[in-house]
Amino acid sequence: MVTGFNSLLSTLREREDELRLNEAQMKHMAHHDALTGLPNLQLFRDRLTQALGHAERSGGTLSLLYLDLDRFKPINDTYGHHIGDVVLKEFARRVSGVLRKNDTFARIGGDEFAIILADAADKLAQAASVAEKCRKAITAPILAEGLEVSVGVSIGIAHFPADGTTDAELVQAADRRMYEAKRNTR
Repeated sequence: MVTGFNSLLSTLREREDELRLNEAQMKHMAHHDALTGLPNLQLFRDRLTQALGHAERSGGTLSLLYLDLDRFKPINDTYGHHIGDVVLKEFARRVSGVLRKNDTFARIGGDEFAIILADAADKLAQAASVAEKCRKAITAPILAEGLEVSVGVSIGIAHFPADGTTDAELVQAADRRMYEAKRNTR
């Protein structure tokens, strides 16, 4: 009788562990991009709101970088979305490698990404340095199923509080500057 009870108890514990794991996986999926594993738009907005609140309370700084891959649409159109997916994953991996652990790097959608740099001692220099590291990270061609594909990145930078004091103002300023950078590279 005791053996049967212990076996039942063990089975219940295993199922409880499985449920916890499934719940954690679902939470992760709700806030992260399925392809790259990066925070998604929803989590990005939440972190930006938190970072802005912290910067306001502490008198700190914040920089927002908006990134858009150059020459990405022709890759998808020419080689297919599976090659485009390889490019997006490799771009995410390379850029993640040049960021600090407390920076937020998110996939906003498609081939657009954003980086939140909070608490920078010299926000202008740090944002420019990160932007340059991102450019360098993507200069080497990406090997995708035997093909070498090259993309560039256009980056727009906005700073709190100089370019805006709300999340919408900062996103708009960074997005506008990213499109200016894209026009200038053409």
